[in-house]
Amino acid sequence: MSIFKFTNPLNGQPFEIKGPTTLTEAQARDIFQKQLDAGSLVGFKPGDSLSAATQAADGLKSALSQVGQAAAGIGGSAQGALQGALKNLPSPGQINAAASGIATGVQTALQSASSLPGGLTGALDTAKSFAQKTVGGITDAIAKTPVASGINVADFAKQATALVPIGKLSVPDVTATLGQVGKLVNQTAGQITNSLGVGKFGLDASQLETAGLIKPGTAANFLSTGANKLTDVLKSPTVWTGKDGIKSLTGLLESLPTQDAVQQKLMAVGKDAVSNLGIPTDKLNPQALAGTLANAAKSVPNTMKWAQGLPLPTGVKTAFDQAASASAFAVGVAQTKIPEPFKEEVTPPVAEGTVNRDTLNAAATRITGNAKIPAVSYDSRPPKVDLDQWTKDTLKTTGKAFDLLKSTIELNKGLGKATEKVEFIAFKDQLEYIKGEVALVESDLIKYENQGKQIARDLGSNPLQSNIDSARDVLKTVLKVIDKLLAAIQTQLDKTTA
Repeated sequence: MSIFKFTNPLNGQPFEIKGPTTLTEAQARDIFQKQLDAGSLVGFKPGDSLSAATQAADGLKSALSQVGQAAAGIGGSAQGALQGALKNLPSPGQINAAASGIATGVQTALQSASSLPGGLTGALDTAKSFAQKTVGGITDAIAKTPVASGINVADFAKQATALVPIGKLSVPDVTATLGQVGKLVNQTAGQITNSLGVGKFGLDASQLETAGLIKPGTAANFLSTGANKLTDVLKSPTVWTGKDGIKSLTGLLESLPTQDAVQQKLMAVGKDAVSNLGIPTDKLNPQALAGTLANAAKSVPNTMKWAQGLPLPTGVKTAFDQAASASAFAVGVAQTKIPEPFKEEVTPPVAEGTVNRDTLNAAATRITGNAKIPAVSYDSRPPKVDLDQWTKDTLKTTGKAFDLLKSTIELNKGLGKATEKVEFIAFKDQLEYIKGEVALVESDLIKYENQGKQIARDLGSNPLQSNIDSARDVLKTVLKVIDKLLAAIQTQLDKTTA
């Protein structure tokens, strides 16, 4: 460690600058002068040292690492930190106790942040520089790459209209991008190949996990080593979640609307991800944004490297350049070449006078008047709930809660072995997916709780709510553990970025 001593010319107080052995006297003096000019030395007592937090504000990387470790409250490697995250699962009581301290913790964090010196402009300049670099990299890649297999009016017309706009991309822009991505893959919706992926957009296992169609960890557990083929893994019904009614590979291959919806979701999720990682998507024009999202839908980590001009495998770099250039071209086609009637979303008028009421009423009377058909009840009260079925449903939902806990623990085991940024991001996406599933189970619990109250009114007795209470305790534990893991992952991502 190098130590340099300086004196405050205003009051004669001595100060020390501590840093790595590579720190020079000129660098140390520059740090001291910046702290002095920013007024951050006011209030220091004689003999005080500038802390790692103070030095970090001026860009000293070793100090920044110390701040990150201190903020995380953990030491050692990323592997050791993550392996310890689930060492002891918290009890419901511990969870409540921890939750009660959140407000205090947030206040302390804000106070610590407010005490940092005025050198934070350096960090803002760095972020600005990163944003400019990525925008320039994206624009440059699109401009220098010839358009391969660009769409035409017929291709646009064949593509189903997008569901919603994404950022600056209008519905026609998104529609054009979907058509372009599908044309580049050049595979029908009903096909799957190990080289291209699943269906019209060539979806891989990681994309299907992000969309929630296959279970988290499928790609890491079965495809990461190359021992299995995508076609073989996806043929197993056990890897599918059943979301959106897709319970098998056949179900997805036979549903073009689902494939369109999945690709749009991947583009929307990709936009949020690259925005959070520093790409200013709001500053990109629609053409550049379309190219970026076409790539982000495939891989967020690779998109970040591509945007910065960092090294990528030759095949990946070429594919990303072509997808971005062609998607930008597609948006240009949508904005300048597509006739307006093709872009319009026509809402049919409300139909009136299309039914002969006399005929309909006579037919209805013949049905409801049949002795074998129960009379129509106009009672506004909700139908009675079967107690046995209610009990089975609550038990099933409790089982789902325990399955989510099991999945979280399994992810933690794999997370402990992660070392690369791309691995951390993948695990983060899987944990966020489980959080979404927790919300769905909680929604079911609310429904069954209301049904339980109805049973109590109908039967005059209060059915046991223990299954619901147990499930809620498990869900609280799952969320608590996920939050700990996400915090640990974010710490490692911050260190990697730094």
